[in-house]
Amino acid sequence: MGILQELLPTMYEIRGFLDTEVGARPYTITAVNEIKPVANKWDGSNPITTTTTPIVEANSGSPKVRTLSHDDYLRGAPADADLVVGPITPGYIDYSTFEPSQGKLYFRVNGPDMVNVKYLKAGFVAESALSWYLYLKRAGTDAI
Repeated sequence: MGILQELLPTMYEIRGFLDTEVGARPYTITAVNEIKPVANKWDGSNPITTTTTPIVEANSGSPKVRTLSHDDYLRGAPADADLVVGPITPGYIDYSTFEPSQGKLYFRVNGPDMVNVKYLKAGFVAESALSWYLYLKRAGTDAI
């Protein structure tokens, strides 16, 4: 076993402490996929199936969330993006969460300055095999 594997549990513990006790990562992000099936022609009902997936890092920690800076836009961030989430480590969340095969995808963001604010995906970058970045744009002014 290498030194990295030996240190990893300790690093996750420190990160968890920073997230919960210090409040280093106070935001939570939830992917919400709404699937509206074809209307039932017999009774007119049209129920919506909602699937929610928390966007988490190791040990269920919150990912880093920040507003974009001028430098981010110069490096190629989508022009309509407001927030960047990441790096997100692959393996703790499935890529299909960000690219569902059906339905309407949005993200619910909670933090010290927002409660249940709706965001849409503005972009997604797999910078490397070990880090993904999710760019979000605000869907409106109202909370969901």
